[in-house]
Amino acid sequence: MALSSMLVFFFVSGICGLLFGGGQIAYQGHPSLEFLLRGWIVPSLDDLGLLLLCSLFASIGFYGLIQAYRYAEASFIAPFEYLTMPLAVLWGYLFWGEVPPLTTYLGISLIIGSGLYVLHRETKLKRQVTTGKGIRSFVPL
Repeated sequence: MALSSMLVFFFVSGICGLLFGGGQIAYQGHPSLEFLLRGWIVPSLDDLGLLLLCSLFASIGFYGLIQAYRYAEASFIAPFEYLTMPLAVLWGYLFWGEVPPLTTYLGISLIIGSGLYVLHRETKLKRQVTTGKGIRSFVPL
């Protein structure tokens, strides 16, 4: 699953780079769009080293995540993935001094809260099934 999504990302980003990498649709308004639509430049050797280091750490992380999903249930692993959101906010603040707007915190809270609720509900349903409480048979008409 991870390999196929990475291959799609690789090919789609490669095609977009070939079509728009010259900066021909550069945007001069919003800083994020300026960054995304600027012309492509050849990275320096220092930058290539950092890119390789980042890809090594990302590969190790993805491998660990795949192994976690292999050996444990998704409802148990998913809440640990939610740690990436508050950590992204923390790293953004520590490295770049970026403070997200309140809507970011509300969105993170909503996503994490709903994930924890699903985990709680699934755990509760599993206990009901194993103890025999609350089991009802349903026959559709």
